[in-house]
Amino acid sequence: MARPPRRRAVTPRTRPRAGHPRGRSGVPTPSPPGQGTRRRAGDPHLPALEPARRLPRRDSGTPRRGQGPGRSHGGPRGGAGLLQRSRRPGARQGQGQGRAGLARGTRHRGGAGRRRGRRLADPRGPRTDELPSRRGVRHPRAGHRRGRRGQNRRRSAPLPSRGVEVSRPAVTDPSPWQFPLPHETRLDNGLRLWRIHLPGQRLVAAELVLPAPVAMEDRRLEGVAAVALHAADEATRSHPDVIEQLELQGAALGGSTGWHHTHLSLSVPARRLPTALRLFAEVVMEPAYDDDAVAHHVEALDAAWRQRMAAPAGRAPQQLRAALFGPECREGRELTGTADTLAAIRPDDVVAWHARHWHPAGATLVVAGDLEDLDDTSLLSPFERWHPGVPTETPEPSARDRGGCVVVDHPGAAQTVIRAAQFTPGRHDPSWPALKLGGHAMAGAFSSRLNLELRERRGFTYGVSGGVAPRRHGGWFTVAAAVANESAAECISLLHQHLALPEDLTAEEVADCARFLVQVAPLSYETAGDIAHQSAVLAAAEEHPRFVNEVNARYATTSAAEASETWRRLISPERLTVVLVGPAEQLSRDLERAGIAHEVMPATP
Repeated sequence: MARPPRRRAVTPRTRPRAGHPRGRSGVPTPSPPGQGTRRRAGDPHLPALEPARRLPRRDSGTPRRGQGPGRSHGGPRGGAGLLQRSRRPGARQGQGQGRAGLARGTRHRGGAGRRRGRRLADPRGPRTDELPSRRGVRHPRAGHRRGRRGQNRRRSAPLPSRGVEVSRPAVTDPSPWQFPLPHETRLDNGLRLWRIHLPGQRLVAAELVLPAPVAMEDRRLEGVAAVALHAADEATRSHPDVIEQLELQGAALGGSTGWHHTHLSLSVPARRLPTALRLFAEVVMEPAYDDDAVAHHVEALDAAWRQRMAAPAGRAPQQLRAALFGPECREGRELTGTADTLAAIRPDDVVAWHARHWHPAGATLVVAGDLEDLDDTSLLSPFERWHPGVPTETPEPSARDRGGCVVVDHPGAAQTVIRAAQFTPGRHDPSWPALKLGGHAMAGAFSSRLNLELRERRGFTYGVSGGVAPRRHGGWFTVAAAVANESAAECISLLHQHLALPEDLTAEEVADCARFLVQVAPLSYETAGDIAHQSAVLAAAEEHPRFVNEVNARYATTSAAEASETWRRLISPERLTVVLVGPAEQLSRDLERAGIAHEVMPATP
């Protein structure tokens, strides 16, 4: 008979494996009485070690509860038992041996950790947190619960005893807020300055509004207004490195092209505003318009146009304008031009557009921020040498409610994008506050009727957006959503049903909308940039910033009956123009089944 292999004697540790020779408090941990008979040579302060002894033999058996087949503790080859894992000869990884015979009635979880049932004597000695400290204080580990990986977990704060009443603050309406009003000054060349002092706003925002309507563009060169804006900050005649100079001042430039105006913006710390304004004036008055800069931005605008046309979400807004205004009106075509018109633009065309439309006549400069150390003269001095020009008249587009449903074919679209609009009166109409509240209750808020119906109840879309918004002349009500192709026809039917307003707007709906529009204003106009931009928009619409305060005051006095009557009088499903961009074959078939008259249009460039 083969002799069984000899087992090695194991000298267990007197503390956990991850411990330090000294306790966590820096004091050596003593050995309990009767446990140690030998001390380590060279250091009398180290705890005594118990004599070497054999561990009981572990026979193979069924794995204990909580131990997978790949967790083994011991084997026929001599090992350390609890302190070492081993495999039996020839066994694959994952086929370990069980652990049996240590103590009757004892159950174990995985590893040599927590024990349930009768507690065993630990061959490594008692736990460190059970030993007294030499200083007579409690060991730092004592009383702490340990996490699954040995990390200490903090004890939660004690809960208040029963019977203790916790007072909660009352929720009240915020204090009234007013939009800051500007101080107005004019230069002899026609430039108007709106100076808005905001104490504490150390980041100053300036925005210049230029009356440069894109309707004055040559139809063969549509997009030249956008190229003139985007290439203006590449270089000036005085400073070819104007961008680097502005960055040294911590300034940032921005801008946008609209149907009737061009906006340029500047953001800079208040103490560097005078220097940044001089550079900003150079960008406005003397841009270089090099050939390379113009060609670069023509290419960038062309790429942006192609990207928009490649997706239904980018194509739908332009198709809606084409259906509302028609191809002969400038607003019925692309704002920044198409690939054909952009390719025809040359640097001379950009210079000519700048000379005709970038002048101070009719322009407004809005400066908002902490302007305590700056007067009107220092703000306007960089623009005094700006040569005056002839004011540009902004033509009024021929807006008309076409009505009906238009399907624009976009083969292979994964979903259908819906855009709908109807023209309404504008800011000057007495019914504007009631109309604005009705639009917010119908499509503007998350709890609006259309969003609750199409998203929450039906699950057709991730969300519906829209509402009543002002335009340069009048206003319009818009709705936007993206739905699955097979749900588009049903969504149009539900849209028509809700816009007919079969049930009056409730007093709670109108009050919630009024409360939101008024109380969100301080957040919407939190920074100097927000206030400067809103003031510039009002200046372009020939409105004064006091309009914000006036319309907010009228929201609170509008009743639910007035909002319902105004809605039924001005909004009609028959006058609503709906555009669907998606697979025309499937959409047309579903709309016919739903009894919705429509026409199919090819995608316009």
